[in-house]
Amino acid sequence: KSQASTNAKKGEEADAALAKAVREAGNDQVALVRKLQAYLIQYPDGPRNAAVYRALVEGCQQLRDDACALESAEKLIALHPDDSDMMLVAVHLLEEGNDEHGLTRASGYLTRIIDRVEKTPPDPSGSEGSSAGGATGAGENVAWQATQDKLRAVLYATRGRIEERQRLYADATKDFNASNKIIHSSMAEEHLGAIAEMQRDLPEAIRHYLTAFVLPEESPA
Repeated sequence: KSQASTNAKKGEEADAALAKAVREAGNDQVALVRKLQAYLIQYPDGPRNAAVYRALVEGCQQLRDDACALESAEKLIALHPDDSDMMLVAVHLLEEGNDEHGLTRASGYLTRIIDRVEKTPPDPSGSEGSSAGGATGAGENVAWQATQDKLRAVLYATRGRIEERQRLYADATKDFNASNKIIHSSMAEEHLGAIAEMQRDLPEAIRHYLTAFVLPEESPA
């Protein structure tokens, strides 16, 4: 009981400090970022730190401070390893940085997301639907599957793009082909053509470029 009381008191102190920081910053985005960073130093285990990191990611992005946004995103991922949305934010920031170590981390995040998406059951409702509502249920499942397919195609293509920049051409080719198998896109074909060209396989490059040329411009990636 004594420990619980102490923890509750610390939580209340942290909440009060956070409210004060937000109040004092007002509408000043720079001041808010600075005060939230100071709050985290003072309360590294605060009960609302996940929300603070999320606010810092948004604030730092608005200030075009990618280093700050990335640091906050990765700290939030450490707190919530299943936060796929924040992993995608980190992937974007790491890809923009064009650092070899950063690209490796970005690829790792994408692998974690892909593994999770691929393990998602095909029927989110877990049922086939009744005779009265079967058509509606089937329609919802089709729409859900289409969204999942677009997401999977984008994830494989994004990882392929990163691997291409790392000159991991075999891995990149595998991922672009995986994306194409889900939804055939001009973007994936164009990247496959570029990889073939880099490897001096000109007939294969021409084949992919021609396919990219005739496919519709719209692509999920």
